Amino acid sequence: MNNAIIIEVKDKTEARIWLELAGKTGNRVKSVYIEDAGLAALIEKGMKTENVSRESVMKALL
Repeated sequence: MNNAIIIEVKDKTEARIWLELAGKTGNRVKSVYIEDAGLAALIEKGMKTENVSRESVMKALL
């Protein structure tokens, strides 16, 4: 089973630190930029359903 973590960073330097750390632990890493309003809308929509598929989450993030 795959799990995911979302870490909100203040700048690109912090993002690089987290990405490097995750990579060194052998995990697959990917950086994505999501605007707060867009993410909030997706969360709101998802909260209205009982289940959300992994595919729909990944599609929304990419």
